[in-house]
Amino acid sequence: MADARAAGRDALERPARRLARGRPRRRRVPHGRGRRARAADRHYGTARRTRSSVEGDRMTGPSASAANGPLGVGPLFWRRRLLRPSISRHHRRTTMTTHDLVSSAAAFVAEAERMTNERDVDGIRAVFSEDAHQIATLDGLLIDARGIEEIHRAWGRMCVFMEARRMYVSKTLVTADPTTIVNEWVGEVAGRRTARGIEVWKLDEAGRVVEQRLYGFLDARPEPSLVQNLRMLVAHPLTALGYARARRHA
Repeated sequence: MADARAAGRDALERPARRLARGRPRRRRVPHGRGRRARAADRHYGTARRTRSSVEGDRMTGPSASAANGPLGVGPLFWRRRLLRPSISRHHRRTTMTTHDLVSSAAAFVAEAERMTNERDVDGIRAVFSEDAHQIATLDGLLIDARGIEEIHRAWGRMCVFMEARRMYVSKTLVTADPTTIVNEWVGEVAGRRTARGIEVWKLDEAGRVVEQRLYGFLDARPEPSLVQNLRMLVAHPLTALGYARARRHA
C-alpha cells in the first residue's frame, strides 16, 4: 500500500521535476495522425498554429515563446521574410548608388569650374566626345558648335574673351542622373558680380559629354533697375512697353 502511494506521488511530482530541469512535459500524439503532424508536434511541443493578418503564422501555447522566435512571430513568417528581397538592403544599395552619383556629378561640376577659371582650352578634348554638340546662349548671342574641333575652337575664343573681361565663375550642382548633369553658375565680369546662368550636360555611357546647353547673362540686374529697363527698351521696345503696362496694372 505504501509503495502504491509512493508511486502515485512520484507520478504527480514527475512533471514538476521535468519543468524544473527545463524539459517540457511530453504530449501524447493521438493515434492515426500523419508522420508530418507528429514531427511538427515533436518540434513545436504543444504550440498551435493560428492565423494573424499582422504577424503571419503565429504559435500559441506553452512552447510558443521558443517556436515563435523573436517578437513572438511564427516560423513561417521568418521564412518568408528571409526569402523575399530585403527592402532595407535594397534601400542601402540605392542610397549608396545615389551618393556615388551625386559625388561624381559634383566632381564634374568642380572640374568645369576649374577649366573655366584657368582658361584650360585643351582640356576640353578630354570632356567632350568626338561628335558632341554645344549650344551657348549669352545675352541673346547664340554660339552653336558641332564636333570636337568646332567645340575646341569656340571654347578657345570664349577663354580669350573671359580673360580680357576678367570673368570668373562659381558653379554649383543642381541635379543629376546617370546621363544628365545640371548646374547653375554665378560670376563676376570686370569686378561686377552680375553674371549668372545655367548649364545642362548630356553624357554617354563612357561619361563623355555628347551635348551641352549653356544659358547665361553677363549683366543681369534687378527688375527696378533703370539701366536694365533702358536696355530692354532699346533691344525689344514692344516687349519692354508691354511689360511696363502689365506692371502698372498689376
